[in-house]
Amino acid sequence: MNEITSLIFYIFTFIGVIYLYKKDYNSENKIYKYLFYLIFVFIFGFRYGLGTDYGNYVYLISKLNVNLSEPLNYILYLPGYIFDNCQITFSLYQFFTIYFFVKSLKTYFNNFFQEIVSLTFYLFFVYPTSLNTVREGLALTILLYSFVVFLKSENKKESVIYFGVACLIHNLCLITIPMYFGMLYFNKLTYKTLCFYLLIVFAFYLLATINIDFILFNRIRPYFQNNEIDWGIGILIINLPIIIFSLYLLFKEKKNTSIINICIISLTGIIVRHLSYVSFYFYRLANPFNIINTILISYVPIIYSSFFNNKFFEEKKLYIIFLLFCISYFIFEFYFGTTGEIMRYDFRFYS
Repeated sequence: MNEITSLIFYIFTFIGVIYLYKKDYNSENKIYKYLFYLIFVFIFGFRYGLGTDYGNYVYLISKLNVNLSEPLNYILYLPGYIFDNCQITFSLYQFFTIYFFVKSLKTYFNNFFQEIVSLTFYLFFVYPTSLNTVREGLALTILLYSFVVFLKSENKKESVIYFGVACLIHNLCLITIPMYFGMLYFNKLTYKTLCFYLLIVFAFYLLATINIDFILFNRIRPYFQNNEIDWGIGILIINLPIIIFSLYLLFKEKKNTSIINICIISLTGIIVRHLSYVSFYFYRLANPFNIINTILISYVPIIYSSFFNNKFFEEKKLYIIFLLFCISYFIFEFYFGTTGEIMRYDFRFYS
């Protein structure tokens, strides 16, 4: 497909996925759930040549080459290696990526409308990058699930297990260790936690510039190198609504520990992302924090309803406006911005 055909294909596929998710909620027939997952397994799993890292992944899978610090990838690389078909591995990654995201939604929300809002945001804002950064995409949804398990049930044992799984799939998740264990120990994050965390990030930055021959530092170092000071206002403008909304929720929901923790994690991600003005790779270091925004964004319609008492828009109309906003972002970020280079969709069973 060419770029414009791919764009239309993605938009209608995502809308179709949302429709199937809604039908599954309203029906006892499991066919909608199966179709939902099959789209990710076949359409997004068996895609060919998508993403700047596609060729690199094909090489790694064909050689069964896995970083020693990320050993769980062996489990997913192995089927593709055994059957000499990398597409099998890509399909497994896409299945488990969406599986853990849906599992997070089901665990956290009691309100289906919030689920739909969160899913829509994820599909148009976050999921497309997982077609490029495949391992990271899976690790982030597992990380989200570990956060959600703790926030809703305070099941520390299960949460820690899944946190460890996320880190062993992609070491990028290790960047959240100080904040994650701060949340486990204190139950509630604060501004002090945020400041303490930023000091730790700075310490990692200094350590990564020292030539220490240790596997973990060797994995982290690239994210802190290639320093360039490139000031611009774009990142601030994109994140300003989330900053304002997070601060609003912090003051409004002072007694809601879950929301406070979500807001602090989100604000940490935004601050780390702005450090990309010093080093571009800080932009990616923010991803493990920013995955929580898929939960945070679901409170927008709830706050709107309480503010205006559905005076201007009913729930359905409000969702259509939100959907159009998400589609607009997707077009500008992934079509015009060419992020991840995913716009020439191709399908193959074998690679």
